[in-house]
Amino acid sequence: MVFMFFQVEALYTFEPSQTELTGWLIAGAVVLVACVGAAYYFYRRKQEHWAMLLGFVGMTAAGTCIFSYATAERMAPVRILPNTLVVEEQPIPYRNLRNAYIEQDYVRSRMATDRILDTTRLLFVETTLDKELYILSEDNYPIDSILVRLREVVLPLREQRD
Repeated sequence: MVFMFFQVEALYTFEPSQTELTGWLIAGAVVLVACVGAAYYFYRRKQEHWAMLLGFVGMTAAGTCIFSYATAERMAPVRILPNTLVVEEQPIPYRNLRNAYIEQDYVRSRMATDRILDTTRLLFVETTLDKELYILSEDNYPIDSILVRLREVVLPLREQRD
């Protein structure tokens, strides 16, 4: 680890699940290749309007590929060390943890605001040092396991301190 002078063995390590991002990356690449081929075909047939439309769809697919890859590269494992939590390669000493909790995020319909389209559970980790907030999604991390293991490690340390 870059932030410490010596290597500390992690008590628990939680790797991010990138299956959804990999799916979007592959789908975007397939659509991009298909659009480039079809755009070239229509351009050669002098049907420029179809070629231009497929070019725009291809650019959208390229953006999906680029941003899915960038998001997947940015995700790092969550490590619970004896005295530190490491989130996004940022060490957070347990004395600087303010709170960790799970909440649900609701995606509501724009037309009927009382209708919920999708829910995602999020793990919030609050710090006291810089008032930073780290948010982990259940789509990418096993947030229930992280919270249980974090409480398992932090609560005895806080009881000893008090």
